[in-house]
Amino acid sequence: MIRYDIRLATDSDMPFIWEMLYLSLHVPDGQPPFPRSVLDDPRIAHYLTQWGRAGDCAFVAAVERGDRIGAGWMRLFDDSDQGYGYVSHDTPELAMAVVPEYRGKGVGGAMLERMMTEARKRGLRGISLSVDPGNQAVRLYRRHGFEQVGSCDTSWTMVKLFD
Repeated sequence: MIRYDIRLATDSDMPFIWEMLYLSLHVPDGQPPFPRSVLDDPRIAHYLTQWGRAGDCAFVAAVERGDRIGAGWMRLFDDSDQGYGYVSHDTPELAMAVVPEYRGKGVGGAMLERMMTEARKRGLRGISLSVDPGNQAVRLYRRHGFEQVGSCDTSWTMVKLFD
């Protein structure tokens, strides 16, 4: 069992979070990875560009020796700048990734729980996300109460509403 902590991200974590944005992009089995230039695409980059806006919140998972092993973040969008998992201006969209060697060890679920706790503390009514239906993360999201409410391009839009 690995030991790790989940903490609020700092400015010094942003290069790592950009790397996690890249790793969050689902590549189907047998397909080549996206070129790194995909992060320059405004539809992808807007998940982190000008980080620090009202409502932005990010967490980093790190093992005891300090190595970062995953990140999750939430951001509000509006009708003029929608994310792939956009549902409303007052529902943040989350994104997350875990470095490959730590996947399947509970890190993603723990980060998801931490982000949902933070969203509740902020008085939000729920959170949304976008996920490729072929991504194994769909099972994680369903276990945590997310439901599919739509689709955008080739991805599902899923929402978790809080009671």
